[in-house]
Amino acid sequence: MNVALAGILALFQPEEDKPAFYTNMGGRMRLQTARQNETFPYCVYSLIGNSNDTWFGDEVHEVLTIQFSIFSNESSAVNICAYFENLKALYDECVLTVSGYTALRMERTWAYLLRDDPNNVWQYVVQYRLLLEKTIS
Repeated sequence: MNVALAGILALFQPEEDKPAFYTNMGGRMRLQTARQNETFPYCVYSLIGNSNDTWFGDEVHEVLTIQFSIFSNESSAVNICAYFENLKALYDECVLTVSGYTALRMERTWAYLLRDDPNNVWQYVVQYRLLLEKTIS
């Protein structure tokens, strides 16, 4: 579902004014995996599920599960919690442009904060349910 992933990235890095989350990450949001020795903080987003939900005659609904993982190597959780708030401001119930589809809803389903003490890394994992609709002619 490349068109949904493209819509997520387009909202993160629009042509004009960049959102706060883009600034927080220094523009570093990667699909599926970070680059080796990526500069902190950064975000990785993934499509972890894709299913067909409902058929209504000439309409099909696609349900996608999108996961964001924010990484920070600071000793305190203060900044990563702020990054999470800015991610929510950008993607909670957002209007995505998805080529060939109408994006009906981007719903955050859960999130949790993790700490990897030996490596001094915080991780905030955030999952969304994205509902798309396509009219079949």
